[in-house]
Amino acid sequence: MKLALCRLCESADRLVSSGNPVLFGLFNRFRPVSYPAQLGPCCLAFELESEPEDYGKSFDVIVRLIDEDGRTLTNWRATLMPGPNHSMTSRTFEVLPVPWDENFVFYRPGRYRFDVAIVQEDEEDILGGEVFVVGEF
Repeated sequence: MKLALCRLCESADRLVSSGNPVLFGLFNRFRPVSYPAQLGPCCLAFELESEPEDYGKSFDVIVRLIDEDGRTLTNWRATLMPGPNHSMTSRTFEVLPVPWDENFVFYRPGRYRFDVAIVQEDEEDILGGEVFVVGEF
């Protein structure tokens, strides 16, 4: 399984005609007036690409917000099941509302990141993520 897409945006959805993801208002920077700071409503869109043999299997997915010191500030968890394969791969597209809980807070400027990981048989595999700059650019 691999991470095909991970972006912060104002909104995201899938096209009805093709099933392709559509993201609006992409961004990766946030300049708050003061700290602690919270993002206004937006979303984190990600797409997982799986192999044909993964069809019908469920995967535990974790998305973490991590600060520059490597501390997890908050995380989101779900169990996902890849859909049927098209052209030898299956793509599972998810749109998470941000902020997803009260711990989604930035206490200082810095480079934060979102990590997307899957857990299988008690082993975690970080597939990738998105860097997010808070503060002066």
